[in-house]
Amino acid sequence: KIQDVLTKVQTDLERLAATKGKLTGIPSGLWDLDNLTSGFHPHQLIIIAARPAVGKSALALNIAVNAAKSTKKAIAIFSLEMSDISLANRLILSECDVDPERFKSGYMTNEEIKKVETAVNELWRLPIYVDDNPCVTMDYIRSRCKILKKQGKCGIIMADYLQLAESGEREGNREREVAKMSRTAKITAKELKVPFLLLSQLNRGNEARPDKKPLLSDLRESGAIEQDADIVMFIHRPEYYKIEVKDKNGNVERNYGELIVAKNRDGATGLVKFKHNDGMTKFYDYGSCDKDMPF
Repeated sequence: KIQDVLTKVQTDLERLAATKGKLTGIPSGLWDLDNLTSGFHPHQLIIIAARPAVGKSALALNIAVNAAKSTKKAIAIFSLEMSDISLANRLILSECDVDPERFKSGYMTNEEIKKVETAVNELWRLPIYVDDNPCVTMDYIRSRCKILKKQGKCGIIMADYLQLAESGEREGNREREVAKMSRTAKITAKELKVPFLLLSQLNRGNEARPDKKPLLSDLRESGAIEQDADIVMFIHRPEYYKIEVKDKNGNVERNYGELIVAKNRDGATGLVKFKHNDGMTKFYDYGSCDKDMPF
């Protein structure tokens, strides 16, 4: 009955009125992004898309850790590309801000070792669950998440990344397979009432443009991704393409990036500026005055 639905709407409106514009969803850790989206909400399929090596995995892991810290909700991470060890190393680096090369080689100072130990202790307490099976279907992710949800271990889902998943059956062409997986991801988010962060690769369309900025048409292999998603955001780092961006004082920006929110079903679209450290393991709000930031 529409009356039942309207009752839910009224309850939501009362809750929003009580918060008076405060964040209503799960925070990403980037204030400007949260200000645009009001956080990530249950039922939402959130696509984070970029070309390879631009930083989509690093950004998603930053979001996952920040969400686990601030809400204590359990994060279920499906890593189709990295092993559980590699992913854990990425999580540690996202916490401690140690140079990745020094971390991998073991040539760290005593101070850096202490930073790593502190990061491990911090991560140890967080409700993060990792599945690094490289040969999974979206149906597998759906069924595993149902089990985790019953165990209280699935408050947010993250899958890295869509094009590495298998459809489970051959549809005749890859575009239709990706469309089916995208739809299954959206259904999973709705069924379990959790945000689903799904990473996706872009085709080379943006590289033909002078500014290299991605568009929705660059989503690789399927327009269905755009259709199913509640939020689509692209990572754009001009520095990666050797494009200079200057700040208000005319100085060339270093470690600068942009999140382009190209679709937001329940809110505004726009551009969110961010900064990152040299190792591309930590992301910060643009313009933050945190004295410990490395730029």
